[in-house]
Amino acid sequence: MAEGSSLLSYVREEIFTNVIKTVQKGKDENWLVMVVDSVALRLVSTCCRMTEIVEAGVTIVEALEKSRKPLLEFEAIYLVAPTLENAKMIVADFALKPKYRKIHIFFLDTCPDDVLRETAPLKRVIATCKELSLNFHPAESHVFTLDRPAAIWEAYSKKSSGENIGDIASQIACVCATLGESPIVRYQAGGRPANSKLALLVQQRLDLLRTYNSRMMASASSKKRSQLLILDRNFDLISPLVHELTYQAAAYDLLDIKGNVYSFKFDAANGQTTERKATLDESDEVWVKQRHNHLSVVSENVNVMFREFKKKHEVELGSASSSQMKNLVQSMPQRRSEFAQFSLHLDMATAINKAFSRKIEMCTRVEQNIVMGEDEDGVKIKDYIGQIASVLVDRGISMDNKLRAMMLMVLSLDGLKPNEMQQLFDTSNIPYTRRGAITNLEDLGAVVDSAAQGKKKLKKFKRTKRDFEFKLSRWVPIIKDLMEDAIKNKLSTDDFPATKESAGLGAAAEADDDDEEEVASARKRGGWAKTKQKTAAAAAAEPRGKGGKGAAAAASLADRPRLIVYITGSVSLNEMRSAYEVSKAFPDWDVYIGSGTILKPTSFLDCIEALDSEKPFNPEKGHDDDDDGAIRVVAGSAAPSGGAAAAAAPAKKGGRYAEQTV
Repeated sequence: MAEGSSLLSYVREEIFTNVIKTVQKGKDENWLVMVVDSVALRLVSTCCRMTEIVEAGVTIVEALEKSRKPLLEFEAIYLVAPTLENAKMIVADFALKPKYRKIHIFFLDTCPDDVLRETAPLKRVIATCKELSLNFHPAESHVFTLDRPAAIWEAYSKKSSGENIGDIASQIACVCATLGESPIVRYQAGGRPANSKLALLVQQRLDLLRTYNSRMMASASSKKRSQLLILDRNFDLISPLVHELTYQAAAYDLLDIKGNVYSFKFDAANGQTTERKATLDESDEVWVKQRHNHLSVVSENVNVMFREFKKKHEVELGSASSSQMKNLVQSMPQRRSEFAQFSLHLDMATAINKAFSRKIEMCTRVEQNIVMGEDEDGVKIKDYIGQIASVLVDRGISMDNKLRAMMLMVLSLDGLKPNEMQQLFDTSNIPYTRRGAITNLEDLGAVVDSAAQGKKKLKKFKRTKRDFEFKLSRWVPIIKDLMEDAIKNKLSTDDFPATKESAGLGAAAEADDDDEEEVASARKRGGWAKTKQKTAAAAAAEPRGKGGKGAAAAASLADRPRLIVYITGSVSLNEMRSAYEVSKAFPDWDVYIGSGTILKPTSFLDCIEALDSEKPFNPEKGHDDDDDGAIRVVAGSAAPSGGAAAAAAPAKKGGRYAEQTV
């Protein structure tokens, strides 16, 4: 992936250049107030540091929803979603007594006429009123969401009106506009009518935005057209449910992580135990480098990084022992956050290893056998019920894990006969109130009752054959195959047509012989195999702009086509990892993936279970909300855990996972 291709960077640039600097232009020492709603707050918190905002001339950032004191000596930037509720709150700021000298309103998306009319009383104080294309959440450098926690229920529940499809189309178009792209719009055919309708609405919105976005217009005429691929969640219902043994996915599945915040107990040097919280985001270099690695190598890799860190700063750290290291680092604030990262991730890796019990290992092995249709030795599975029985009868295995195994079995076999299903329910003692997790799969188009007449099975896409290093990590998300095929121009136009017949998919992505060879060798090595030398693809994927060897071979950032994937409902963490892997394998392309929300397996299960409810399950319920009106801009990972001794301790190479190699 190229430097500068980060979605976070694009959003950050939009905020500083097209919002703050636009207001500051031509004015000397003009300090500003920034007022944000909850949507804009998440956007700013994710992409910007508070220190940077202050340096740009914003003296304070305040919440629109909170009571605020008048600051008549300042002009104010309102960065908000274009809703009637927000417009009324802005007007209320000037109803009795003005709060600011002048205001500059920046709507995150196209503003409806009724919202604009609501702001009419403010015409004397409005100095700027501008529409942006930022109505989405950049979760990671190559991952976005539409900030819709109830997206599964909204898209698939019979109780949902489905009236928000136009809003969703506008948000997807915002992602493309922020990237400066006017892509070929393709969609998964043969499924729900809503999928093709969404694609057409996105196309209409892109056509409109392109008329006044020069970057999008240039993109539309480029030789290698970018592609937007809109998928129904039912193209792969297995990946959101399986146990995944890469660092990020396993951490969210097995540990207590809410949002991006990891809570843990910390034993301080004075012997007291306190609770700490750490934010897992891209300001944490260790997290970025290790999040997609297999658990078997994470602890060792973190220790190697720590030894390199210590060697780099050996003049400051001297010959301090492990027990002395913590106090020494505490006296050097500039090194404290770096040290904290190493300590944090060793703590997390240890916690995951403890959580990955023999019971979870058994569940993972059974899941892999079921979804692959063969065991780890390549022997075809004939007795699926016999495979799953060991999980269902074990009282030490949680109800969630039993349900996940049963759901995977139903999906892999295109349903079960009613008597087989009842037998499994009786064996597992799954209460009637929780069986909706399985029966509600029908709402997503899956076959649950194999004996039912006239049920259309979900399409099974041809899979790419791959070799694997780890026996418990044989399943590869289907999205990885689709991404590779789209880039190589091998994606079926029957299964994934374009909204415009003249899209010119033949010129969209021409893979040369070298690309084919690189991808084939990657399959042979498997996702986690270690190599002795870099491939051409790996060399080209090195950071550009700093003398990297891949700079000459790779296309310039401006000319590089993008593959943007949107999955209706939710995206899983292993699918997110796939986007990064494909970007690395094809250095002349940038790959982005997004959805309504990001769900870990247990949350996905809960959302399916709630499809027949009057109200959706909210996977974000229970998150702590600060109620003091202060804006908290996340700046990086928090405190260490385990101290210097933990960071300096040698790792047990591979641990239990080392036994899982083929």
